[in-house]
Amino acid sequence: MLSNEFTVLGMSEGCISMILDILESNNQFPKIRIVNDLRISPKKEYLRESFIIDQITEFENIDGDFIIGASKPQAKMEIMDLYKRVPLSNFVKLISSKCDISNTTVLGNGSIVNSMTCIAAHTKIKDFVFINRGCTIGHHTVINNYVTLNPAVNIAGNVTVGESTLIGMGTNIIDGINIGSNSIIGAGSVVTKDIPDGVIAYGSPCKIIRANEA
Repeated sequence: MLSNEFTVLGMSEGCISMILDILESNNQFPKIRIVNDLRISPKKEYLRESFIIDQITEFENIDGDFIIGASKPQAKMEIMDLYKRVPLSNFVKLISSKCDISNTTVLGNGSIVNSMTCIAAHTKIKDFVFINRGCTIGHHTVINNYVTLNPAVNIAGNVTVGESTLIGMGTNIIDGINIGSNSIIGAGSVVTKDIPDGVIAYGSPCKIIRANEA
Protein backbone atom coordinates (compact mmCIF):
# COMPACT_ATOMS: atom_id res chain seq x y z
CA MET A 1 0.00 0.00 0.00
CA LEU A 2 1.41 3.38 -1.06
CA SER A 3 1.74 5.90 1.77
CA ASN A 4 0.71 9.57 1.70
CA GLU A 5 4.26 10.64 0.87
CA PHE A 6 7.07 9.06 -1.09
CA THR A 7 10.46 9.93 -2.51
CA VAL A 8 11.50 9.56 -6.16
CA LEU A 9 15.21 8.95 -6.73
CA GLY A 10 16.43 10.34 -10.03
CA MET A 11 14.01 11.65 -12.61
CA SER A 12 13.44 11.67 -16.33
CA GLU A 13 10.59 13.66 -17.85
CA GLY A 14 8.94 10.64 -19.42
CA CYS A 15 9.15 8.67 -16.21
CA ILE A 16 7.60 11.37 -14.01
CA SER A 17 4.77 11.71 -16.51
CA MET A 18 4.10 7.97 -16.34
CA ILE A 19 4.30 7.88 -12.53
CA LEU A 20 1.78 10.71 -12.27
CA ASP A 21 -0.48 9.05 -14.85
CA ILE A 22 -0.54 5.85 -12.80
CA LEU A 23 -1.21 7.69 -9.55
CA GLU A 24 -4.06 9.70 -11.09
CA SER A 25 -5.64 6.59 -12.62
CA ASN A 26 -5.47 4.94 -9.18
CA ASN A 27 -6.98 8.06 -7.55
CA GLN A 28 -3.85 8.41 -5.40
CA PHE A 29 -2.42 11.85 -4.67
CA PRO A 30 0.53 11.50 -2.29
CA LYS A 31 3.06 14.21 -1.58
CA ILE A 32 6.10 13.56 -3.77
CA ARG A 33 9.74 14.45 -3.15
CA ILE A 34 12.02 14.36 -6.20
CA VAL A 35 15.73 13.98 -5.46
CA ASN A 36 17.72 15.63 -8.24
CA ASP A 37 21.27 14.57 -7.38
CA LEU A 38 21.62 13.28 -10.94
CA ARG A 39 21.02 16.79 -12.35
CA ILE A 40 17.84 15.73 -14.14
CA SER A 41 15.06 18.21 -13.55
CA PRO A 42 11.62 17.78 -15.14
CA LYS A 43 10.14 20.68 -17.08
CA LYS A 44 7.25 22.51 -15.46
CA GLU A 45 4.70 21.09 -17.88
CA TYR A 46 5.36 17.60 -16.52
CA LEU A 47 4.36 18.65 -13.00
CA ARG A 48 0.66 18.82 -12.13
CA GLU A 49 -1.41 20.97 -9.81
CA SER A 50 -3.14 17.91 -8.35
CA PHE A 51 0.14 16.83 -6.71
CA ILE A 52 2.35 18.48 -4.10
CA ILE A 53 5.85 18.01 -5.49
CA ASP A 54 9.05 19.18 -3.79
CA GLN A 55 12.36 19.08 -5.64
CA ILE A 56 15.36 18.55 -3.37
CA THR A 57 19.07 17.82 -3.89
CA GLU A 58 19.75 15.63 -0.87
CA PHE A 59 18.05 13.82 1.97
CA GLU A 60 18.98 12.12 5.23
CA ASN A 61 15.89 10.20 6.27
CA ILE A 62 15.79 6.77 4.60
CA ASP A 63 12.47 5.80 6.17
CA GLY A 64 9.26 5.81 4.17
CA ASP A 65 8.46 4.82 0.59
CA PHE A 66 10.82 5.19 -2.39
CA ILE A 67 10.64 4.65 -6.12
CA ILE A 68 13.17 4.99 -8.95
CA GLY A 69 12.34 7.76 -11.41
CA ALA A 70 14.16 6.45 -14.48
CA SER A 71 13.33 3.80 -17.03
CA LYS A 72 16.63 2.88 -18.72
CA PRO A 73 18.26 -0.17 -17.10
CA GLN A 74 21.70 1.41 -16.69
CA ALA A 75 20.19 4.56 -15.14
CA LYS A 76 18.26 2.44 -12.64
CA MET A 77 21.43 0.59 -11.64
CA GLU A 78 23.37 3.85 -11.25
CA ILE A 79 20.63 5.30 -9.05
CA MET A 80 20.61 2.22 -6.83
CA ASP A 81 24.38 2.38 -6.51
CA LEU A 82 24.20 6.06 -5.59
CA TYR A 83 21.46 5.50 -2.99
CA LYS A 84 22.39 2.03 -1.74
CA ARG A 85 21.78 3.16 1.84
CA VAL A 86 18.02 2.94 1.15
CA PRO A 87 16.79 -0.58 2.08
CA LEU A 88 15.31 -2.66 -0.74
CA SER A 89 12.18 -3.18 1.36
CA ASN A 90 11.46 0.57 1.24
CA PHE A 91 10.96 0.56 -2.54
CA VAL A 92 7.25 0.30 -3.32
CA LYS A 93 5.45 -1.26 -6.27
CA LEU A 94 3.54 1.18 -8.47
CA ILE A 95 0.87 -0.68 -10.43
CA SER A 96 -1.85 0.89 -12.57
CA SER A 97 -5.37 -0.14 -11.60
CA LYS A 98 -6.02 -0.60 -15.34
CA CYS A 99 -3.90 -3.78 -15.55
CA ASP A 100 -4.91 -7.43 -15.60
CA ILE A 101 -2.40 -9.30 -13.43
CA SER A 102 -2.79 -12.90 -12.27
CA ASN A 103 -2.95 -13.35 -8.51
CA THR A 104 -0.16 -15.94 -8.88
CA THR A 105 2.22 -13.36 -10.36
CA VAL A 106 5.07 -12.25 -8.09
CA LEU A 107 6.04 -8.57 -8.35
CA GLY A 108 9.39 -7.39 -6.98
CA ASN A 109 10.22 -4.25 -5.04
CA GLY A 110 10.36 -1.02 -6.99
CA SER A 111 8.48 -2.42 -9.98
CA ILE A 112 6.37 -0.05 -12.11
CA VAL A 113 3.57 -1.42 -14.29
CA ASN A 114 1.70 0.97 -16.58
CA SER A 115 -1.90 0.68 -17.76
CA MET A 116 -3.36 -1.90 -20.18
CA THR A 117 -0.72 -4.48 -19.28
CA CYS A 118 -1.66 -8.17 -18.91
CA ILE A 119 0.50 -10.60 -16.91
CA ALA A 120 -0.41 -14.30 -16.91
CA ALA A 121 -0.17 -16.92 -14.18
CA HIS A 122 2.98 -17.97 -12.33
CA THR A 123 5.13 -15.18 -13.76
CA LYS A 124 7.94 -13.60 -11.73
CA ILE A 125 8.66 -9.89 -12.13
CA LYS A 126 11.78 -9.13 -10.11
CA ASP A 127 13.05 -5.87 -8.57
CA PHE A 128 13.05 -2.51 -10.38
CA VAL A 129 11.36 -3.81 -13.52
CA PHE A 130 9.73 -1.09 -15.65
CA ILE A 131 6.76 -2.28 -17.75
CA ASN A 132 5.28 0.33 -20.01
CA ARG A 133 1.78 0.67 -21.42
CA GLY A 134 0.05 -2.18 -23.23
CA CYS A 135 2.49 -5.05 -22.63
CA THR A 136 1.50 -8.72 -22.49
CA ILE A 137 3.54 -11.27 -20.52
CA GLY A 138 2.75 -14.97 -20.74
CA HIS A 139 2.66 -17.68 -18.08
CA HIS A 140 5.74 -18.96 -16.20
CA THR A 141 7.91 -16.13 -17.53
CA VAL A 142 10.75 -14.60 -15.50
CA ILE A 143 11.67 -10.93 -15.91
CA ASN A 144 14.87 -10.23 -13.98
CA ASN A 145 16.07 -7.16 -12.09
CA TYR A 146 16.30 -3.75 -13.83
CA VAL A 147 14.65 -4.93 -17.06
CA THR A 148 12.67 -2.35 -19.05
CA LEU A 149 9.82 -3.26 -21.40
CA ASN A 150 8.84 -0.42 -23.70
CA PRO A 151 5.20 -0.06 -24.84
CA ALA A 152 3.30 -2.90 -26.53
CA VAL A 153 5.86 -5.66 -25.94
CA ASN A 154 4.35 -9.15 -26.27
CA ILE A 155 6.11 -11.98 -24.44
CA ALA A 156 4.84 -15.57 -24.72
CA GLY A 157 5.03 -18.17 -21.96
CA ASN A 158 8.14 -19.73 -20.40
CA VAL A 159 10.41 -16.85 -21.43
CA THR A 160 13.35 -15.58 -19.37
CA VAL A 161 14.67 -12.03 -19.75
CA GLY A 162 18.07 -11.42 -18.14
CA GLU A 163 19.00 -8.61 -15.79
CA SER A 164 19.32 -5.02 -17.11
CA THR A 165 18.00 -5.82 -20.58
CA LEU A 166 15.85 -3.40 -22.56
CA ILE A 167 13.10 -4.67 -24.88
CA GLY A 168 12.05 -2.19 -27.56
CA MET A 169 8.52 -1.09 -28.36
CA GLY A 170 6.30 -3.59 -30.15
CA THR A 171 8.71 -6.51 -29.83
CA ASN A 172 7.26 -10.03 -29.99
CA ILE A 173 9.04 -12.88 -28.17
CA ILE A 174 7.89 -16.43 -28.84
CA ASP A 175 7.43 -19.22 -26.28
CA GLY A 176 10.44 -20.61 -24.41
CA ILE A 177 13.01 -17.99 -25.45
CA ASN A 178 15.91 -16.98 -23.20
CA ILE A 179 17.25 -13.44 -23.54
CA GLY A 180 20.54 -12.67 -21.81
CA SER A 181 21.52 -9.89 -19.42
CA ASN A 182 22.54 -6.35 -20.44
CA SER A 183 21.19 -6.71 -23.97
CA ILE A 184 19.02 -4.45 -26.11
CA ILE A 185 16.28 -5.75 -28.41
CA GLY A 186 15.31 -3.16 -31.01
CA ALA A 187 11.75 -1.96 -31.55
CA GLY A 188 9.46 -4.15 -33.61
CA SER A 189 11.66 -7.22 -33.42
CA VAL A 190 10.37 -10.79 -33.58
CA VAL A 191 12.53 -12.94 -31.33
CA THR A 192 12.47 -16.59 -32.43
CA LYS A 193 15.87 -17.74 -31.06
CA ASP A 194 17.74 -17.27 -27.79
CA ILE A 195 19.73 -14.03 -27.43
CA PRO A 196 23.00 -14.05 -25.42
CA ASP A 197 24.28 -11.57 -22.83
CA GLY A 198 25.58 -8.16 -23.79
CA VAL A 199 24.40 -7.71 -27.36
CA ILE A 200 22.27 -5.37 -29.45
CA ALA A 201 19.85 -7.30 -31.64
CA TYR A 202 16.87 -6.43 -33.79
CA GLY A 203 14.85 -7.41 -36.83
CA SER A 204 12.27 -9.95 -37.91
CA PRO A 205 13.57 -12.48 -37.21
CA CYS A 206 15.73 -10.85 -34.53
CA LYS A 207 19.48 -11.09 -35.23
CA ILE A 208 22.56 -10.01 -33.29
CA ILE A 209 23.98 -6.77 -34.69
CA ARG A 210 26.89 -6.00 -32.37
CA ALA A 211 28.08 -6.05 -28.79
CA ASN A 212 26.34 -3.78 -26.29
CA GLU A 213 29.24 -1.80 -24.85
CA ALA A 214 27.16 0.26 -22.42
